[in-house]
Amino acid sequence: MKHWKYVLEEDGGGIGYSVISEAEILKQFFPEWSQQMEEMGREDEINEQNCIEEWVTYYSAWQ
Repeated sequence: MKHWKYVLEEDGGGIGYSVISEAEILKQFFPEWSQQMEEMGREDEINEQNCIEEWVTYYSAWQ
């Protein structure tokens, strides 16, 4: 399972980054993401890989 880095903006104005595993992405975001996909009529696109790819794109994550 891959891990991804993504930017965090901290309250003090600084910028840092955090690391998240693909398993954690799915645990945190798949339920809401899949519901949104259903609401948009895109049920045929619901799968774990698409969820991860969309998360990576949204957060401009890198490995």
